[in-house]
Amino acid sequence: MIAGTRTRNPESNALLLGTFVNAGMGLAGLAVYLITDIQALLLDAAFTIISVVSGIVSILVSRTSSRRSARYPYGRFALESLYMLAKSALIIALMGLTLWKVSVKAYAYLRSGTGEAMNVGPVIIYEIVMVSCGFCLYAFFRFRNRQMNNTSSLLRVESTNARIDALMSGGIGVAAIVVSQIPHDSPFSFLLYTGDFFITAILTVFTIKDPVVMCVQAWSELSNGTLKSGNTSQRIREIVQKLSPEGAIGNECMVFRQGKGLRVAIPVEEHATVHAAHWAQAATSISKALNRRYGHAQVEYVIAGQAE
Repeated sequence: MIAGTRTRNPESNALLLGTFVNAGMGLAGLAVYLITDIQALLLDAAFTIISVVSGIVSILVSRTSSRRSARYPYGRFALESLYMLAKSALIIALMGLTLWKVSVKAYAYLRSGTGEAMNVGPVIIYEIVMVSCGFCLYAFFRFRNRQMNNTSSLLRVESTNARIDALMSGGIGVAAIVVSQIPHDSPFSFLLYTGDFFITAILTVFTIKDPVVMCVQAWSELSNGTLKSGNTSQRIREIVQKLSPEGAIGNECMVFRQGKGLRVAIPVEEHATVHAAHWAQAATSISKALNRRYGHAQVEYVIAGQAE
């Protein structure tokens, strides 16, 4: 109970603060989009509004995922992985839809030579504020996650989301400055009508990797894939080797992760002659060490042959 409270409080508080900040950013983005009709701003604002809605969901998930019951003895940490999968898929879909919309608009201008020029007047100041808020949120979420030894999938998703949002805002701001300097009789005047297409395309190319990586990671967690690399898996293996009876376990333990919940399967050598009381004592010591560091960890022994 103490471990659950310790990990949940900084996580829930950080998510709540992020939701309020994103709400303000989203409303400001919609207002500027309605003034300028720049499609890249619609992507930016919609991205932020998704953060608000998903932030509310993430708070609910954070408060329920660690609860254990007879039906869910390991907790409901799969909800965190499911949240990460759904949010990253939604971000990818939004990027694709917006890119398609601005592509159609740019094609229509290139074919007919007519269109509506971009209004970049209010954009520059707005984007300066959005970039500052976005990177502050990114740093804040990462700081909170480090306090939890980087075990929170929810904070990891939100920090990635905040970074993408800040990069999008920064790209739109830089492009707005460039477009504002182009006269109507310039050879580059076509950017006055198609600039939002190029902005959106460039931002999509440079930010699409993050939600794709989150999708792959979430799917791996939901399908019970093992944690193969990184400091977390290495540190867990060191703790298991240190606290287990000497010569009684296999070389590799299997680490499974769903959200911030960890499950460690320790292979037991068939020839091991260790009293049951020693196994119980080792399991208790390992569980305490892991829970002290990561908050939510379950330890189980398996016969070495079953781990194949």
